[in-house]
Amino acid sequence: MTYIDPVKWQEAQQAIRQQMLAQPRGYQARLAEKLGRTPGFVHQLAKGLVPIPVEHLDTILESLGLEYDVTIRPKTSSPESQI
Repeated sequence: MTYIDPVKWQEAQQAIRQQMLAQPRGYQARLAEKLGRTPGFVHQLAKGLVPIPVEHLDTILESLGLEYDVTIRPKTSSPESQI
């Protein structure tokens, strides 16, 4: 999975969830152990029932063989924002 253009956090979460759901049987239980959470919690993350907590992002991405790069920049003003 490679993105050339930046994506919003919601899009990134969806891509992560797709990768989580594509993993073989037992992945969610192993990830739950690494996170110190229940397999049910990881299932909720993978299904999008709860947002992915930022504090778990490193561990989740590492378990998937992924990494991330964050860019924070000022919003560009649009005509609507000047009203």
